[in-house]
Amino acid sequence: MYASLLTHLRGSGCKTFIGDMKVKIALAENGSDIFYYPDVMVTCDPQDTEKYYKSYPCLIVEVLSPSTEDLDRREKRLNYQSLGSLQEYVLVDKTEMKVEVYRPLETGY
Repeated sequence: MYASLLTHLRGSGCKTFIGDMKVKIALAENGSDIFYYPDVMVTCDPQDTEKYYKSYPCLIVEVLSPSTEDLDRREKRLNYQSLGSLQEYVLVDKTEMKVEVYRPLETGY
């Protein structure tokens, strides 16, 4: 998926990252930030210039495993959906042929 996105987005101004770049999520209720390492992330926002993390991803992909599935489906999904820049959150199941795509709608995700 990473290689396909990298090739597809070449020359577009978007940047693709695989597992080595953090996404920053500002938590309004206590003023602190949390960070996750998504499996694949794309950002197209010119404001996203930090070297060690990105704050404006438009696509986040997580590959589900038995040890991370609950975290990816619940905590991460809710926190990622608080990002105004996020256009798609994708969960890839590696035990069966299944991909879930969450997109923002007027009524939720």
